[in-house]
Amino acid sequence: MNNPNSNFYLPNQPEYDQKAILKKYADDHNFPNTMYFVDDGYSGTSFSRPDWQRLNSLIDEDKIGIIIVKDMSRLGRDYLQVGMYTEMVFPAHDIRFIAINNGVDSENQVDNDMTPFINIFNEFYAKDTSKKVWNDPSEWQIFENTHEAIIDQETFDIVQRIRDGRRRLTPMGEMPILSGMLFCADCGAKLYQVRARGWAHEQEHFVCATYRKIKGGCTSHQIHNVQVEEILLRELRRVTAYAREHEEDFVQLVTRQSEKELNRQLRDSNRELAQAEARIGKLDVIMQRLYEDNVEGKISDERYARMSASYETEQKQLEARKAKLVEFIDSAKEQRLNTDSFLGMVRKYTDVTELSAEIIRSFVERIEVLQPEMVPGTRTKKQTIVIYWNFIGAVEIPDEHEKTA
Repeated sequence: MNNPNSNFYLPNQPEYDQKAILKKYADDHNFPNTMYFVDDGYSGTSFSRPDWQRLNSLIDEDKIGIIIVKDMSRLGRDYLQVGMYTEMVFPAHDIRFIAINNGVDSENQVDNDMTPFINIFNEFYAKDTSKKVWNDPSEWQIFENTHEAIIDQETFDIVQRIRDGRRRLTPMGEMPILSGMLFCADCGAKLYQVRARGWAHEQEHFVCATYRKIKGGCTSHQIHNVQVEEILLRELRRVTAYAREHEEDFVQLVTRQSEKELNRQLRDSNRELAQAEARIGKLDVIMQRLYEDNVEGKISDERYARMSASYETEQKQLEARKAKLVEFIDSAKEQRLNTDSFLGMVRKYTDVTELSAEIIRSFVERIEVLQPEMVPGTRTKKQTIVIYWNFIGAVEIPDEHEKTA
């Protein structure tokens, strides 16, 4: 059980002022055994601060019960790192986290829901100049798309995935780092994590959720966690190394491959849309004739009701599919690659030697798993996965000999 000590973290603002604010808060809330951690003169964008490292050591020893800061920017200005601590590390060690001026308290879920957005603002602005007004959620009014976004939608989505991918504790321990990231390449369903108490990590694997729930709905697409982790780490290191060492070639490669894939998707979608529209028009004609046959007594009311219901159901499904295709085609035409953001992530993580939930969600949008195939002339099965990277999608990086040829 954690020690109920209250611990204050003061990175680089005037020490006396912060200490007074934090001490008063602790006294008002009856938090005992206070200890200060001060990193004066160090940038909040770095987490290699000496007293922060000292605090981390005590966290690892489960000697910390509560951490209090004046505001979120005092913890750090790197929203991904801050999110990792507030959403993963602190909860895993049963640490209560409080940011006084932001009204954040990890014991209050409403306050917690605002935390990722505060982190983003702190990274994008050197100073928190916004007026802090905290109302009851029932009083909030939300007006979407009325101002230019402070961050782009893809960055926002990544932050949400990191938050949603928090490795929650279960009776069998933390959820594996790949949980929620794998999808069936055939039916599109998520892959279900299979594990059991007492299993070694090498035994843990994924199967298609449709296969698991619906008999004959899909094939298993079974793949072990360690297989995906090995491939993902290798490909992540390969992609980031190529991007780092051949930046101009990387941008051209990604742009060329993306345009080729996008054009293929647009051709397929337009073809399917034309087929759907033709079938919808044909169904209109069929239902009109069916109605006339019923009026003329050529078919019974019962049969008319049954057949018209079937055709109407098909037509509704086609209309829904048509709407999705139109939406995709419109958005695809407006799609722009964000290679700069991906290169920013490459510069942020200079040498990835092992995977973590944060790193995976920072770089990866989704991983699709294909059904294993037999290698001709052998008893070996080949398993293929397709990695879709954030900002740039799926990319084929040339081998070393291709780069130097």
